[in-house]
Amino acid sequence: MNKEKFDSSENPEKENVLRALDELQKAAEILRGMGFKVTDRLINKKILEQHLPFPIVSDGLDGIRACYDKYDRALIISFTNGFEDWDNPKRVEVMNKIEQELGWEKTRAVVKKKIE
Repeated sequence: MNKEKFDSSENPEKENVLRALDELQKAAEILRGMGFKVTDRLINKKILEQHLPFPIVSDGLDGIRACYDKYDRALIISFTNGFEDWDNPKRVEVMNKIEQELGWEKTRAVVKKKIE
């Protein structure tokens, strides 16, 4: 896992990105523990600073993506392809586990963590 150092005093948003990175690394550990192959090389500060969804898990055609939303100040995990089905058992399990173990907010479509 990449953990990059930088001076957060120059820009408070950078501190939020670092917090989001820490939260994403925790979520990645949960996903790994569930048997998913996590794309560790993509979990880094530079990608989070782009504020675009990027893949953190691929399970065949199904996928899990992460994004840091700087306007909402939240780290968001969303789902693609077969995981878009709200009743997909793996999706439900992922959402419940992240909500229970990390205290993220679960909506019908995503799980997210406010970064403050």
